[in-house]
Amino acid sequence: MSEENIRAVQEHYAAFGRGDMEALAATLHPEVEFIAADARAEGGSGPPLRGRDTVLAYLESVHAAVSDNEVEIVSLEAADDRVIASIYLHGTWRRSGVSGAIPTVHVFTLRDGLIAENSMYRQEPEAGDEVGG
Repeated sequence: MSEENIRAVQEHYAAFGRGDMEALAATLHPEVEFIAADARAEGGSGPPLRGRDTVLAYLESVHAAVSDNEVEIVSLEAADDRVIASIYLHGTWRRSGVSGAIPTVHVFTLRDGLIAENSMYRQEPEAGDEVGG
């Protein structure tokens, strides 16, 4: 199961990088919940985005804001129904023209081979707190 979950997460990132929203949607459980790092700003915990269409719209907006999207997977670790992914999102932000990379950690929970939950963090210590690290 862990290898299948890792493959599902790899496909999720590949679809995002290609801008293939149909393939990206196919990686998401219909009842997916997504908690973006922005919702955690200043120690807060904003409400999660719920449902495939809502999460997909958010991911589309992120993809549209950055040209030359490239997801660099640093590491993927799987245990039971979870995958912890450490990545860099590389690109050029359209609004400012600034190029760079954002280090991010995603804690995915998968159900039936699909992403059912995605908690996103900008710093690894935060992610470690959630999974008991």
